[in-house]
Amino acid sequence: MEINDPLDLIIYLFFTLLMLFAGLPIGVIWTIGGFRLFRMYGFKDIPENIFGRTISKKPLGVLVLGIFMLIFSLWCLFFDRGGSLFNLWNMLTKLVGSHF
Repeated sequence: MEINDPLDLIIYLFFTLLMLFAGLPIGVIWTIGGFRLFRMYGFKDIPENIFGRTISKKPLGVLVLGIFMLIFSLWCLFFDRGGSLFNLWNMLTKLVGSHF
């Protein structure tokens, strides 16, 4: 992502922080929960009173969604175009240096 003005920086910063503080924890929690649910219920439906039921009816759905979220967050933070987390400081200094 090319940062040309402060609005671009705000969007880039918001996305990076969202992936870091929401995407990774949600991916880890859903992956661990999916493993636990799959170990308890196998391929059967999750009972109505279990929290994982709001995500998917089957434990495999919770597990797949958690793994996807975890991989997507890691890819965005560390691998996509050099990694958003690694490029954040460079983008910030480049924008501040060009405007001041």
